[in-house]
Amino acid sequence: MQRRRLLQTGLGSVLLSAWGRAEEPPNEKTAPKIPATLQKHPLLTIFEYRGGDPKSPTGASVLYLDGTRKPCPDCESGRIGPYNWGKAEIEILAHKATYYPDLIQGLYVVLVNQKVLDDMAEAKITGFIAHKAKIWRVSGPISKTPPPVYYLLEITGKFELDRKLYDEFEGKLCPTCHSWKPGGKYTWGDKVELPVLDTWNGGDWSKNNVGAATPYCSRRVVELARVKKWTGFRILATTYGLPVPDLTKDDWDAELTASVEKKFPLSK
Repeated sequence: MQRRRLLQTGLGSVLLSAWGRAEEPPNEKTAPKIPATLQKHPLLTIFEYRGGDPKSPTGASVLYLDGTRKPCPDCESGRIGPYNWGKAEIEILAHKATYYPDLIQGLYVVLVNQKVLDDMAEAKITGFIAHKAKIWRVSGPISKTPPPVYYLLEITGKFELDRKLYDEFEGKLCPTCHSWKPGGKYTWGDKVELPVLDTWNGGDWSKNNVGAATPYCSRRVVELARVKKWTGFRILATTYGLPVPDLTKDDWDAELTASVEKKFPLSK
């Protein structure tokens, strides 16, 4: 009963920014139009971002310097404290790349170029703070060409997962650093990861409360990426066992929608 009540909640006509301020809906001429019915299902509203361009596979390694992060006092396995985003140094891993894509995914981080940043500004995409990236090295053949200006996204949007479906509250989730440890019959590996839209602050870029590391994006970001033809942009459903969307197709969400409606139907 609780799951059904939570799943029926949509975002509504007013968005909340990453900082909790109420904002007017984005300009209809620049923002992707999302059918209201699709915004009511969490698996068709929030997606896991995955970088990687088949034509130019690229990754990134980020080193945060002079940060103030320290071991979590509650669980001693995670770390807390702010990153020093301004002093982050980045290595672009491009051993098989042939060009620099618009977006690059590192270990739980997202890099975007100026084109993507401008596109997001025009569409009023929320949930992030952009920090100009310091590229200290490029590994691979494209290193002969200077990289474009990239920005490291500090993701500020957030939402919670349905813990009843994730681990029935048997796992150990640290309330301070959000690190998760196995418990009961639940261990590492695939689990049902269903966003609870009641807890989403509306940020188009966001992270969840379990691990708080994987980057997620809203449907608005997906549609914008398709319209603007961003390279290095792919998505997965937030939970396992669902089709991988092919964003090159006009009906990219058709198979996913059918599977979601079958496996995770909303109550009528």
